[in-house]
Amino acid sequence: MKRGKLETYIGKKIKVLLYDGSAYKGCLQKTNTEAVKHNPTLYWKHNYYVLLDAGGNATSPIFRCSHVTRVKEVS
Repeated sequence: MKRGKLETYIGKKIKVLLYDGSAYKGCLQKTNTEAVKHNPTLYWKHNYYVLLDAGGNATSPIFRCSHVTRVKEVS
């Protein structure tokens, strides 16, 4: 998936399907930003993404935009 298209979903609740067939739900955040500054395992990677729950905990592994097969916005 193109980076520009994926970044339109930042801050929104989505369901993402990765290249290996695994699916995850959560709020999309880019790593190395203020939103994940409290978690050192997420803060150091540039150009990676992660899905977070309402408490700010990761609900998915970190991934690149090239790992994403499909994205669907959920409510």
